[in-house]
Amino acid sequence: MSYYALAAGAWILRRSEMARWAWAAGALCFLLHVVAAFWAVHHWSHTSAFEETARQTLASTGVDSGFGLWLNYLFAIVWTADAAMLLIAPERYALRARWLTWAVHGFLLFMVANGAIFFAHSPMRPASIAVLSGLVLLALLRRPSKPAPAAQ
Repeated sequence: MSYYALAAGAWILRRSEMARWAWAAGALCFLLHVVAAFWAVHHWSHTSAFEETARQTLASTGVDSGFGLWLNYLFAIVWTADAAMLLIAPERYALRARWLTWAVHGFLLFMVANGAIFFAHSPMRPASIAVLSGLVLLALLRRPSKPAPAAQ
């Protein structure tokens, strides 16, 4: 979450190089988190992870489904691929279609909000709400103003 927020804040402030490395570090930390969870908690069992995801989803939403695990796998793939492209080909990354950038970052933000707020345990939840709210406020404050209409 920290690297995600650092990268997002750096992008908002137009600090591209900082954003680039924070984005890559965040993806790497998330992959390490997944490996640690599968090793220490689930003993390399997809079934165990799926059942735990279903249990947490039921407790949080009332829906008995482990489908969120598949979304987490997709999250890992998307963030890793996005960070790799940004590291390997930053010029190409900057030129990709805007809709793709919005889709990638929209999905990742949706997943971060779910993981850090809706499925988080205290004290992570209030800290995550504060960080994400701060990023939204920063983005609104840094938003370019509309140019004044031309004088006639």
